[in-house]
Amino acid sequence: MATNIILNQVFTDATRRKLIHSGDIFLISALKSTAKMCDYAFQVVCDKFKTANPETAFLDLPVEEFAKKVEKVKNEFSNSFYSKELIRELLIETDSDPAEYYFDVPRIRIVPNYDYLHAGVSYAYSPHRDTWYGGPTYQINHWMPVLPIKPEVSMAIWPNYFSKTVKNSSETFDITRWDKVERKKAVENIKVETRPHPLPFEEINRESELRIAGSPGDIIIFSANHLHGTVPNQTNTTRFSIDFRVFNKLDIKEANGPDNVDSEATGMDGDYLQQMFDANTLLKYAS
Repeated sequence: MATNIILNQVFTDATRRKLIHSGDIFLISALKSTAKMCDYAFQVVCDKFKTANPETAFLDLPVEEFAKKVEKVKNEFSNSFYSKELIRELLIETDSDPAEYYFDVPRIRIVPNYDYLHAGVSYAYSPHRDTWYGGPTYQINHWMPVLPIKPEVSMAIWPNYFSKTVKNSSETFDITRWDKVERKKAVENIKVETRPHPLPFEEINRESELRIAGSPGDIIIFSANHLHGTVPNQTNTTRFSIDFRVFNKLDIKEANGPDNVDSEATGMDGDYLQQMFDANTLLKYAS
């Protein structure tokens, strides 16, 4: 089945989810909520790196110091009430009802030159599905650049694997352990990534590789079932991007979504999902 890329078209929430669960990819630009999220992320980055040009800051920093600054950026951005509030604004702006959604915290990814750092806080993700990391098949992913990016530093998606089995190590991955134990070790991983990521056991055919280069706030929305990964950054400019995941309550109740073709990860159950933020009652999390 072909994967359609749908640009700036208006659908009902139910229709859009159905298309995403079938493998289609949405690109939406010129949203106020995502523009504000990118502006906020860039402000946090500039503040923690103490520069107006954080894209090249790594060139003058020991990698250990860079990793510590990245960790501070990640903690402030992900734990901010404002960044979560903007996800709620995005749902409203795209004609979705916040009362029908849970979401995970938004995360900022900071990817410098690959040879400088590609582990830990700047881990370069191998081709994977989010289901290998314990996500349910009805999970919907959102990804956007904080600054303009080129294809050579973007994210890659391999649409031809949407329904195709890939041999992988997901059977060893438990998302509950990851959140409680492994995630905290990121800043310790500098030279080598020692945390147990789920990895493909076979060579990925790159012929269908899709890279989308965009501007700040241009958001890509796609199924957690899509195989995707980090394009190794071989430039002297750091890539900044934001990603987060949403879960529709009806999809949870009815287990809607594509078939699980190859994930054996554990840990994502009803109790785990209840730890997600309820977009309709978000204000109770303000601090």
